[in-house]
Amino acid sequence: MSDDVPAWPDRSSAGEDLARHLPMFWRPGEAITVVGIPRGGLVVAAPVAWRRGCPLVSWSTRRLVLPGSGGLGLGAVAPGGIVVIDPDQVRLQHVPLGTLLDLIHHKQLVVERHQRLFAEPWPAAIAGHHLIVIDDYLSSGLTMEATLRSLRQLWPRSITLAVPVGAQGVIRCLRPEVDNILVLISTEQPETGLGWGQGLGPVDLRQVLHLLQPPPGRECRGCAAVRQQRRFAGIVNFRMSTPHPRAPWPTPSATISTR
Repeated sequence: MSDDVPAWPDRSSAGEDLARHLPMFWRPGEAITVVGIPRGGLVVAAPVAWRRGCPLVSWSTRRLVLPGSGGLGLGAVAPGGIVVIDPDQVRLQHVPLGTLLDLIHHKQLVVERHQRLFAEPWPAAIAGHHLIVIDDYLSSGLTMEATLRSLRQLWPRSITLAVPVGAQGVIRCLRPEVDNILVLISTEQPETGLGWGQGLGPVDLRQVLHLLQPPPGRECRGCAAVRQQRRFAGIVNFRMSTPHPRAPWPTPSATISTR
């Protein structure tokens, strides 16, 4: 579909529709993990994971946005030291280098806290899996680009990008980053998906934590193995200031990319 206004009443309905249209790109028995970008992407991803009988995990990525900028993103940061920068926005907003570096450092700390809060898996838990990466919409594509580059460090068997709605220009930019792609509604204007997502309102933290727990009777074969290799979860760990003793990534250095 294209040039349509999203008609789903909520993110869960969009996820159900996405699950119905998602082709079978994989052979039976292969390890598949559904990766949702919190928070909205996890709500869309949950029905896909349940219908496919796959583990659902969170992968925290944060946009770089300055206060008072009207929400215009400068880039995004993702686990593994991945930083994606939009240099045009940096110039348009006249952002000093020191301010940008401080913002990157702050968002990297937020990502680390969210990894613990959402009990995100250690890289070894999903390395070599087929990954279905889901967000609620693609607007600028910065968050998804950072997420995909982060996940590529795990050497997955394949990456499938699946979103309910996305801007056509962003889809073209992201296509080289993935093996398969499914977008139910592609639009010429990036604001279409953004408006739909914002119109649904924010996602409650408790809803996200609930979705990350397998529903009764829906524990899949691979869920337990992935869950056993997750970080410690909970609000207490969200407020921890000391790093976890087990290093999640082989190299701590940042990889900064520009468009």
